[in-house]
Amino acid sequence: MRLPFTKSSIRRSKHNGLLVVNELGEVFAYGAKQTSMRYGLMWGDALARATPQTPVQSVLMLGLAGGGALAPIHQAYPQARVVAVEYDPTMVEVAQELLKEAPFPFPQVLVADAHEALLTLQEQYDLILVDIFVGNKPSPLINTADFWAAVLARLAQGGSVLLNVAGDYTKILEAKKYFSYSASWQYGANTFCVLSRLSKEALVR
Repeated sequence: MRLPFTKSSIRRSKHNGLLVVNELGEVFAYGAKQTSMRYGLMWGDALARATPQTPVQSVLMLGLAGGGALAPIHQAYPQARVVAVEYDPTMVEVAQELLKEAPFPFPQVLVADAHEALLTLQEQYDLILVDIFVGNKPSPLINTADFWAAVLARLAQGGSVLLNVAGDYTKILEAKKYFSYSASWQYGANTFCVLSRLSKEALVR
């Protein structure tokens, strides 16, 4: 895929300050990498561990960033409809440019706060990705009961939630309170967690 950036590009964002996009398609906000060349491999590994009980026909992404998770989502679930929520409209523009020649459709995008979007959405989703950050820190939302109640309301029966907290392992502890099953792992410096209301036995294929 040809990238539209031949050298580092700087965008001004009301929400993320200066966004820097380099010729490799890596996106930085507040100096922290939001999308990188290894992002697809990282999410591909996470999706392989997600194990929803039901077929994945719909995916909700909380946090789009540069769109690095979209390719592995479409590879794992090529028929799934994808909806993304992204707080920063400038980040959405960057993702659209990076993926304008991608062999898969760009998702429907809601430009909104993740929690507020969850409260307005009506559909339930088979797989929900939670990948929301402020710079290199997980969003404070993932420490709140109201946020996880809203996530649960949008999760279809038999579905799974994938949570990325980067290097802060403690941030999965609040999320685990609301699910009957969880499993966490490291991918390089990143900590991931899969969450479900199912038992561990029900997740075994």
